[in-house]
Amino acid sequence: MAKTICRWLLIALCLGELALCGLFSVTGIVGLCIAVLALPVKYRDAVYLYYYEGYTAPEIAGLLGKNVNTVYTLLTRARQKLREVLE
Repeated sequence: MAKTICRWLLIALCLGELALCGLFSVTGIVGLCIAVLALPVKYRDAVYLYYYEGYTAPEIAGLLGKNVNTVYTLLTRARQKLREVLE
């Protein structure tokens, strides 16, 4: 868990630098990081691997030992949960 939090903090810091350039809002970045960290682990892992590590769904399926369609479902449900929290 500590490793995951450290990764997210690093990502937040990098995005924070972009916020200083006016590309993102700091509050939006912090809110997004908190919302993603609050996701259940199965969703959080899929989101992290897809959006921040750049893996494709088939690659994530191989890494996590899950069916590709399961990964697509995890990503879809994670997006729905994030949308609900962030709106």
